[in-house]
This record gives sequence, C-alpha cells and structure tokens, in this order.
Amino acid sequence: MPVEGQLLPSEELKPLYEKVIWLWVYRSFKKDPGDLAAERVMNRCGASTYPQLLFIDGPSWTVLVECGRSVAEFIKSAENAIARMKKPDPAVERLLVKMNRAKTLLEGGKKDDAAAILSEFKKNDPCEFFAEARELLGLVKPASEEDLADPDADRRADALDLCLAKRVPITKGAMALLSDPDGDVRLRAVAYVAAVAPDRLDFKTLLADPMDGVKFAVLDAGKSAPDPKLAKAGVDAWRDLDAGKIRSGNPNVLRMKLAEILGLSGGEDAVPILEAFASRHEFLNGTTGACVRSLGQLGKRKVKGAAASLINCFPPAVTPEMEKAKHATHCINLARTVHAALQDACGESPSPFPPAWKEDDRKQILEAWTRHVK
Repeated sequence: MPVEGQLLPSEELKPLYEKVIWLWVYRSFKKDPGDLAAERVMNRCGASTYPQLLFIDGPSWTVLVECGRSVAEFIKSAENAIARMKKPDPAVERLLVKMNRAKTLLEGGKKDDAAAILSEFKKNDPCEFFAEARELLGLVKPASEEDLADPDADRRADALDLCLAKRVPITKGAMALLSDPDGDVRLRAVAYVAAVAPDRLDFKTLLADPMDGVKFAVLDAGKSAPDPKLAKAGVDAWRDLDAGKIRSGNPNVLRMKLAEILGLSGGEDAVPILEAFASRHEFLNGTTGACVRSLGQLGKRKVKGAAASLINCFPPAVTPEMEKAKHATHCINLARTVHAALQDACGESPSPFPPAWKEDDRKQILEAWTRHVK
C-alpha cells in the first residue's frame, strides 16, 4: 500500500512524530481562500503531481528531499532531510519569543503593550514576522499595485493577480518578480507578463526555472500563437532536460508541453528531438503521442524531414505478450495516431488504416507510406 494511505497513526513512523511538522495539502480547485492557500504551498514547493511527498525546509520552502511512496523510503528520506536541515537561527528564535510575548499580551487584553512590541518588527525581518505583526496591528489593507515590492510574498502575489486582471502596463518592478525567490510569485509574474507583454519574457531562463509550474506557465502561454523564439528555447530546454541540466518533478508532462510548442512553432531542429522520443514506441507514455502529433504538425507546415521521420514512429506489431498484458489496444492506438499524423503531414493517405496491427498489416502500411513520402 502506498505510504500516503497508511501514514498516521503508525508505529513505524512514531520516531518521526516530533522531528518534523506534518503538513497535508489538498486542493479543491474552488478558488476559495483555503484552495488559494493550498495552491501557494504547492507552488512554493514546486509540486506538480499528485500525490507527492516532500520534505521542506520551512523558512525557505526549499525541497530537501523528494521521497518515494513506501514506508521504508519515507523513513530513509526523513533521516536524510533531518540531517540536511539548518540549525535554528538565534536571531529568528529571538523574534519568535518576541512575537509570542505580543500574542500573550493581546490575549490578556493588554493591546497597547502588545502594539508597542509589534511595532518593533521591521520590513527587513523575516517576512513571516513582519507580515503577522502588521496583521495583528490591523494595518493590512486590500492589495494594490504598490504591493509588488511588499516584503510579504502573499502580498506580492496578490498584487500581480490584480495587475493581471486590470492589464496594468508592465513596470520594471513587475519584471523583477520573474526572478523572485518565492515560487508562487514567479509563477504569477509569468502569467501577468505573458498576458500583457509576452515579448519581454526571457524564455531560456524561465524554462530552466527550478519550479515546474513556471516552466508549464511559459509553455501554456506560448500556445496562443506561433513563436519561433520560444520554439528555439524549447529545443534547448529539451536537450538540457535529457542532459540533466534542467530539473523537473514531472518530466513527461514537461516534454508533452514542449512537444506542443515545437509542433506549433518549431523548425528542422525540432524533428530529430521529437523523432528520437516517438521512435521509442512507448505506447503507455502520453509523451509519445504528443511527439507524433507535433511531427504531423511540422510536416503540415512542410518542415523538412518531419513526414519521413513519422514512418520510424510506427510501433511494432501486436504480440501475444502485449495481448496478455492488455497492452494491444495501446499499441494499436499509437499506430493509428502515427497514421493520422502522416495524413496531416501529407494531406492524404495512400492506404486506409488496417482493422488489425499484425506483422503483415504493419509491413503493408510502412511500405505504402514509404513510397508515398519519398
């Protein structure tokens, strides 16, 4: 059973009870305050799949360890994460004592004494203390465009959402938030700039962002119209992903989105990248079909080599082993997808797709398309 189905209470995990803070994040996608809070946690952690088990350094939201979904893997990951955690900063410890003192005074009705302590928190203090002090003092106002420079990440994020809704012209301060240390802020900055001034996005830098959500947002925004600059950055990003230079918690989804951009805007340099993946014939991987469809788009745009490359993407014939594993339908569907992509690329088909996908059927189709394309 996966670990998330048997976590607490657990005798095996008891030694960890007091060593970590357990945070369960669930998104309802209702866009209410609770869902927004969960979304921001996921954005800051860079989580892009469900479920995901992460060990986080709380103050910085740095992912210390991504762990597997067995209890044994979870315990090992916890030990690694605990070993990597930084020791508490004495200055932060003092601020925490100060904040708790102010809260105690508030609970005791001593508002003036509490206010005197809370007023001592400064903007250059760790933002969670300044933000909480401001809230306790009743100084929080509705978000405005000026909050783009606020020390509180939530306020910066709210300001970006407001600027996006009002289509406020891009400022230097807004552009700076594309490299904000907070992942949720960066993601919202991408959405804002992509909507108002997409030509100002640095695609290569953003596609190397450590957070998948930022990369996904850039690629999703680029689907609205062809953009050769984004396609060039997409080719580089794919190569860097293969070389391990770009990190992704969900590389298949990233490649699917990259493939879509390459099909829309790519050139000859996109063909070998897409063919290399699609010709692996991984019919259980959605990225394979995405690469095939994008090659079809490239062929339709008369990009050199795209149509011919699709012939190599036909999967092997269905075998008894595939049928036993209930994979035959997936294999046939991939073959049908390649056939349809070739039709898109060439504008016609030399032969209808066969009712089955045995060796003779495959041979017939490959010969027909090879003659037609050449």
